Amino acid sequence: MFGSNTFDPSKDIPSLEGRVFVVTGGSAGIGFGIVAHLLEHKADKIYLLSMKEHHADEAIEELKNWGDASRVHWKQCNLEDLDAVKTIGEELKHELTRLDALVLNAGLGVGVYNETKDGIGMMNLRHEFRLILA
Repeated sequence: MFGSNTFDPSKDIPSLEGRVFVVTGGSAGIGFGIVAHLLEHKADKIYLLSMKEHHADEAIEELKNWGDASRVHWKQCNLEDLDAVKTIGEELKHELTRLDALVLNAGLGVGVYNETKDGIGMMNLRHEFRLILA
């Protein structure tokens, strides 16, 4: 019906040498897969933003199967707290000399509706991070 998908990320993504990426939610699920492919294609630096250090440590250990995991740098970021998001955005602004892509992957797919302490619905957090980082 929709034709065949012949895209193979292991073969069809070009070299990412010299490129810098920031990935929210990169320690599990789809975000982990994104980081793994960035690493496989030799991204220069990948900033993995997540809440829990032990999850990031486990992910970085597993990422060694995809490439040089020393290129993955973890930063704690609680997207439920706009002050924390602003802090990490400021840190990245001062640390980075370039940013090739910001992958806003973090978030919960389903669940009970909740709001952050700032009154933002949890499903809107990706947008808030982008606005603050910009």
